[in-house]
Amino acid sequence: MAKPNPIKWPTTVRVGYKTYRVEFPIRVDHQDSLGEAAHSIGRIRVQAGMNDEETANTLLHEVLHGLVWQAVDGCSLLTSAQEELVVRTFANGLCAAMRDNPQLMPTIQRALVGEPSRGSS
Repeated sequence: MAKPNPIKWPTTVRVGYKTYRVEFPIRVDHQDSLGEAAHSIGRIRVQAGMNDEETANTLLHEVLHGLVWQAVDGCSLLTSAQEELVVRTFANGLCAAMRDNPQLMPTIQRALVGEPSRGSS
């Protein structure tokens, strides 16, 4: 049975100053990864066929890699293993915070774009 409201994943995401194209191939080429980001060409690939929770976590994970890459201007301040640990920790933590507090992200988004909070006069 098909899901009643399938998620429409974005085909592009803005990460810092750069727009990344988002692709969902059957298999991501890099080892056993579920996702990868090619920063120089602005591309994020997330493996197709995962459940929505894994897809969301993997997409956020790759966005965070993009932010790290921009923050250090493409230079390595961390080893690959260190960066992976930091990115995984933040992606998992942010996904859990958004899942467990469903009004958190919409409230933050309204605050950032200057919309009044719901329920305020």
